[in-house]
Amino acid sequence: MIALQVGNERRRPRSGRIRFLLRCALILMPLAAGAEVRPVCVRLEKDGTLWQRMDAAPGEVVRLSFQHSLYASRVEEIFQVMPTGFRLIELRYAEPRLAEFYGHDSARYENGLWIVKPTRALFASLNLRVSSDATILLSFGAQRNRSELTAPNDSAVGLTIADCKAD
Repeated sequence: MIALQVGNERRRPRSGRIRFLLRCALILMPLAAGAEVRPVCVRLEKDGTLWQRMDAAPGEVVRLSFQHSLYASRVEEIFQVMPTGFRLIELRYAEPRLAEFYGHDSARYENGLWIVKPTRALFASLNLRVSSDATILLSFGAQRNRSELTAPNDSAVGLTIADCKAD
């Protein structure tokens, strides 16, 4: 594209700006037209059997809070719901030694927690171990939907994404 010099200003030809605006309009048009954002279902399975099902929107935040089994301090793992899994976006630790234990050198201290922004990773499922002495708090969005995951015996709990219409 050729830039035009007018006085001391450089300007792009109008045709370049028009092409740029047309491209933006084509990208944003489906959103403006009310393109459907399909909800997904988060399936909680305990020992391989459907235990609970929760509706979620792609992009919604899921938080797992629990007490660390070795250090007995709080840990929070924050994920974003994606159509194909859970994207890890943040880790929060009550103590700096937990960040060090997991090899995070870039933890920052904020509001009483050590926060790590890890390399974003997408997990097709989240596999957890729960028991009566290892409670996991699961919350969606702005705490709109909270579940306390406990089980009388050591149990395997899995979170997976599914099509809501299939359930």
